[in-house]
Amino acid sequence: MCDVTFLVGSDQTAIKAHKIMLASRSPVFYTMNIQLKSLILYGPDGNLSSSDRKLTVKILDDSSGNEICSQNYESCAQSRELQTVDLLEVNSNVYFTIIVAGLKFEAYCGKDCKPEYRIDDIIVTFEASPNCNTTTTVEQGQIAGIEVNV
Repeated sequence: MCDVTFLVGSDQTAIKAHKIMLASRSPVFYTMNIQLKSLILYGPDGNLSSSDRKLTVKILDDSSGNEICSQNYESCAQSRELQTVDLLEVNSNVYFTIIVAGLKFEAYCGKDCKPEYRIDDIIVTFEASPNCNTTTTVEQGQIAGIEVNV
C-alpha cells in the first residue's frame, strides 16, 4: 500500500508512491511528514466557574479504536477559540476520531466548516467517525478547525 499521493498537473492526476522508495533517491523525502499541531475549539459564551471550564481532548485511532492521545485543558472564560494538542504525526490514509469530553457549557457553534482542507498537494478530509457515540452533529460540532505542520 502506498503512503504518499502526489496530485500533478492542472487535472490533479493522482500518482501514488512509497515514501521509503522516494527517500532512497532524494533526502528531501526523509523529512516529508504532516503533524497535527492544534485543534481550535469553540469556547463558552460567557463566564464560567473554573470547575466548569475543564475539558479533555482524546484522539482515537479509527482502525483500532485505541486512544493515542489524551490531554486535559481548561478553557478560557471568554474565548471562542481554544488551541490544544501536542504534535501528532498524521500519515496518509489514517483516520482519527477527535473527542472533546467534559463540555459543561453552552458553546458557540460555527457554520463555516469545510469537509476538506488543502495545503499545497496535501488534502485532509473530515468525515463522520465510526467511534463517535455522542449527540454532536456535523452542523452543531465543537471543533472549529485544526492546524497542521507540513
